[in-house]
Amino acid sequence: MRKFYKNLVLLLIPMLIFSITMLNVKVTAASTVKIGVLFPKYLTQGGGGFGGSGHGGLYDGAQMAAQEINTAGGINVGGTMENIELDFQDEGALDPTLIPPNYNTAITTASMTEMLTAGCQFIVGGFRTETTQAALSVLKSWNTGGETPVPFWICGSATSALINNNQTANPGGQWVFRVTPINDTMLLYTVTNYLKQYLVPKLAKMYTNATYPTETPGQFRYAVIAEDLTWTQSMALYLTAPAGYGGLPLPGYNYFLGPNVTTSGVLGTGGAAPIPGRNLVPSTGYDFSSLVSTLKAEKVRLIIDIFTMPEVNNLIAAVKAAEMPAMVMGIDVPGQQQSHWSDTSGAANYECLLCWSGTGTEIVPGYSEVFFKNFCGFSGGYWPMYTASGAYDAIYGIKEAIESAGTTDPNTLLPVIRATNRIGLSGQFKYTTSNDEFCNSMGINWSAYGDKPYGWARSEIVQWIQNATDPGSPYPNVGAQMNVVSPTRLNDTYAPPYARKTVMPPSMYELANWDVNFDGKVNMADVGQCAKAFGGIPSKANWNMEVDTNTDGKIDMKDIGTIAKNFGKNAPQWPLP
Repeated sequence: MRKFYKNLVLLLIPMLIFSITMLNVKVTAASTVKIGVLFPKYLTQGGGGFGGSGHGGLYDGAQMAAQEINTAGGINVGGTMENIELDFQDEGALDPTLIPPNYNTAITTASMTEMLTAGCQFIVGGFRTETTQAALSVLKSWNTGGETPVPFWICGSATSALINNNQTANPGGQWVFRVTPINDTMLLYTVTNYLKQYLVPKLAKMYTNATYPTETPGQFRYAVIAEDLTWTQSMALYLTAPAGYGGLPLPGYNYFLGPNVTTSGVLGTGGAAPIPGRNLVPSTGYDFSSLVSTLKAEKVRLIIDIFTMPEVNNLIAAVKAAEMPAMVMGIDVPGQQQSHWSDTSGAANYECLLCWSGTGTEIVPGYSEVFFKNFCGFSGGYWPMYTASGAYDAIYGIKEAIESAGTTDPNTLLPVIRATNRIGLSGQFKYTTSNDEFCNSMGINWSAYGDKPYGWARSEIVQWIQNATDPGSPYPNVGAQMNVVSPTRLNDTYAPPYARKTVMPPSMYELANWDVNFDGKVNMADVGQCAKAFGGIPSKANWNMEVDTNTDGKIDMKDIGTIAKNFGKNAPQWPLP
């Protein structure tokens, strides 16, 4: 009998080992959806950086989404729950040894090859235009080379050429989608429409006596300062070139910014043909003090900045150090992160910039503010970069498409992805046959939101303002907050409007908060406007955010009181010099 049992055990052990092995094979083969993440490992600020994990926005946004989904049970793939497995790869850094200095796309190629050959079924990422172009080149070769196609969600670079006409002009490119932010055309229009419709007219009320030697009276000067990279060059050109410049069909900068501005007289730097007012600077190691000093002497009152690299912090600090009475507004990617306040030693106060799901404001109620709170806790309290929200949205978009199709097969998924309407973190958006849908509402009011069968991706303009009181938990206290100032979404019934007025710094006009109509004096006209709006809150017919002197979202006795306290005060001269 003992021999029988011994022989039975010897017989069962191999069967048991075989069963366990097969079980493990089954779990390994069917338990994961593998997603590659191409992220800027090198960058401590901007698209990467400073997350509590030490990896940065894109990395942390993808990681946070995967952890949430896996904790909730994973992705339902045709009735089988599968976890997400992430494969993080470096997109490639700026290499100063290259002539001229450029991004080392050999790293990009190696990273993409690793992810594709390692069995990644989807890829998310792409921060720089230069590296994303290289990544898509590898991807399209793979997708047209007989291998199983791999969809790619761009959640960083907004250069239109990466997406446009993918289906017809770029075989294999039908698998490329953009999830955020918006393409570069809409980046330009989001910024310029805020400037043209709001900030420029507001500044013009103060500076319309700017009778420079060669300009029309009633204009004030501005300058563009941008890093000299692929994605900024055309944008800086549109913002400074006169109509028909160089024989090109350009509408001229006044088309984008309105009649109240003229460019700085400084002969711009960078580019084959320098343009007055356009300053293209190196991405690293640039000293802004001399340029800022020159622009201050020229009485430039608006600096439009376009940066993704951290040297923009030096620009902000230089403007503050020079005590230059000018508004700084534009695209400042490092400015979207919480550390921007300390990085500039508070010089960012009053700076305005384009942002994407980077505040606790209920931009999309139940989505954007929840993400902000959760991400601050997840990443150690660092500001959600647009790449973080993009990666987060992309991972959830992949999940929704797979669960809708019931499979990870890319050929079955493709029409499902194109038919997907997603709310996302910063407005609704839809993947289309051109794979590049964006908000076509270019006004300061967000009119396209909530009145379409599907919506659009849209950024907002925010302003850094020093805290009068500490923000409440769970938002980190960094000494300041970003207030949304555009789009305003006035009289929107979908959700309460959230925008506040753009606050003018006292260094430009100390009575700006109480001189509501900007006529150089605080008098009964200002009190009358406040009284007319008394009791108003956003979405009420009598709401007027310009008389909300303490920007608390309501017009009450505090606002009338502060105007009354300053009643009778006048500017030393008006308009201002």
